[in-house]
Amino acid sequence: MITIDYLISRLGFFDNKKLSKETIDLLSTSIKLIEIEYDKSIAINEFKIHKKYLDKAGVKYFGINELIDMLMRISDEKILIINCHNENHVLKVFMDLNHNVIGVVGFEKRKRTPEEIEREMHNLRRK
Repeated sequence: MITIDYLISRLGFFDNKKLSKETIDLLSTSIKLIEIEYDKSIAINEFKIHKKYLDKAGVKYFGINELIDMLMRISDEKILIINCHNENHVLKVFMDLNHNVIGVVGFEKRKRTPEEIEREMHNLRRK
């Protein structure tokens, strides 16, 4: 199981210091870590789609383009994704199976109004 302290130590070796600084700032307040092994090709496709939705919603994010580029360059088929959540942000740290950091993605959680939540619940009930 990967801990926040271990993750911060691994980010010290990551070659994009700006992302590492932003990441460490977010990790210092993280309350939940979830580690999953994932297929690289699925991750690439999902983030291409996810980026479109984030842009459309006007959500602030960092690292997606760099991550997609890096994932396309590596030969590994399996990767680790460490999901870090706090009240305001989602952070995903991508590593190879040897725990070398491949990329980092972060974005703000979108705060929904009660009306948006009600509308979404109404749409779900209709299905």
